Amino acid sequence: MPYPRHHKEPTLRPILEFNPLIDARKLKAALTAGCHDESTVINILTTRSYSQREEIIIAYHDTTGHQLSQDLSSAFSSKCLKVLLALLEPPDEFLAKELDKALNRLGTDSEVVSEILCTRSNAKISGIQLAYLKLHGKTLLSVISSEFNLSLDYKELMSMLLQGLRHESKETNQEKAKKRAASVHNAVEEGWSTSTKIFLRLLTHESFDQLCMVFDEYRLVSGLAMEEAVKSACSGDVGHAALAIGMNC
Repeated sequence: MPYPRHHKEPTLRPILEFNPLIDARKLKAALTAGCHDESTVINILTTRSYSQREEIIIAYHDTTGHQLSQDLSSAFSSKCLKVLLALLEPPDEFLAKELDKALNRLGTDSEVVSEILCTRSNAKISGIQLAYLKLHGKTLLSVISSEFNLSLDYKELMSMLLQGLRHESKETNQEKAKKRAASVHNAVEEGWSTSTKIFLRLLTHESFDQLCMVFDEYRLVSGLAMEEAVKSACSGDVGHAALAIGMNC
């Protein structure tokens, strides 16, 4: 039977007929005092990739002598402005700021941390860590490790993700997947105290393509979706993180 493969495509791709100077002029017209054409601004900034938005920012400054972020702040307010300014930030810096907010809330928002870190490649996670260190002067790992609201299993999972231990080869091995699925099944069925540890290693080391195959093999051997096994072995913050990783399949 064919196995699903991890093909996480970008939801926003560069537009083909792109001219940053034209976009900059349209934005200037839309931000002119008395005009404030919100729909034009939103349409341009939400349909260009980040690299294209970078070019627009430069072209806007060259054309007007103004910073686009400052003109947006003068023209708009409230939630709309927050979203527009976020679009001008480098993605890694934006995510680093969101992580810092989640980690500094009373009670620590582990779901936000999981949604950001559990769904990204080693390279993306590395970029976020560098941005976090640059912005906040401390490592992301040290902050997560010091959070008393997070479980030890969750901290261990995050540590493995931040170390970039996941294999990212596109090659898959069905026999290996069968063995991994059987190991998980036995651990869950027998109620092993090590079942959580087995899950943590599986979810942080195997490539997403291999994980998809393991999940299918688990369904064949147990008659259950892997999500049910995750819920049996993991709960709380680590359970949500494990399910977030599984969503990549």
